[in-house]
Amino acid sequence: MTSADVIYNCPFVPAEWIKAHGLRPVRLNPRPSWGMHILGQIEGICPYALAFANHAAACDAGLVVFTTRCDQMRRVYELWKVCTGRPAFLLNLPTCRQSAAAQRFYIDELLRLGRYMEQFGGRRPTKPILAQIMLQANQDLETPVSPNRGAVPVAILGGPLMNTDMVLFDTLASGGAYVVFDGTQGGTRCIHRPFDRRELCEDPLQELALAYLDIPDVFFRPNDGLYRWLKAQIDDTAVRGLILHHYIWCDKWKAECWRIRQWLPIPTVVLSNDGQTGLDSPGIRNRLSAFLEAIR
Repeated sequence: MTSADVIYNCPFVPAEWIKAHGLRPVRLNPRPSWGMHILGQIEGICPYALAFANHAAACDAGLVVFTTRCDQMRRVYELWKVCTGRPAFLLNLPTCRQSAAAQRFYIDELLRLGRYMEQFGGRRPTKPILAQIMLQANQDLETPVSPNRGAVPVAILGGPLMNTDMVLFDTLASGGAYVVFDGTQGGTRCIHRPFDRRELCEDPLQELALAYLDIPDVFFRPNDGLYRWLKAQIDDTAVRGLILHHYIWCDKWKAECWRIRQWLPIPTVVLSNDGQTGLDSPGIRNRLSAFLEAIR
């Protein structure tokens, strides 16, 4: 890590905006054990939010960006300011994304972030520079991998996974399953749509904002975009079952689980993550094994 690195974890922090300021975006996939001495173990705090702050504090970076996407991250930002005294920025996000006022609010927040980054060595980007970076991002978008026809096609949906939680994919593979789409915070659901080349010539920042606000998420009100995305994924794949993951502190995903299970035409299983036991525990393995056997 260097002073030119900007650490973040929220998908609504545009990496292209950071690059356009001459800084390096680092989207952190936190380890729960990193830097536990910095903020410590605090009761009532989401383990993922705490892991992100501790891991970020253990890194020698110039700036850390938090967002108001969830109350837990907002609280961790406050703790960060008190416990570390290091630079951090809180990006306010609109809850309702459809209106022109919400879009303007998001753009204003990105401009505010830009001014803050300029204080830490960033440069104010021109429209051509931002447009060029966005065009490169279009080329870098990943192409989905074809499913393995010899395994049970399943999908994952829900909140973020910590670095150690990635063992879930190994557990599914060892059980004879294949993940056809990943709807967690680090998966394909949170990759912005391709930028419109025509709009880049007129106003690249507005196109950047609109593309990121199109990311379907549970925290938006209404969150019907999440269900449209989920339906499209199910229609386009041969998925047989869905794994719903949430931390026990995450009210938004926890509340949405019941609605999703009622709405989905395929079997689901809910994994409640306490952030400590791990997703490779015998109990989780047994539940997943039984679930895969039922949908095989």
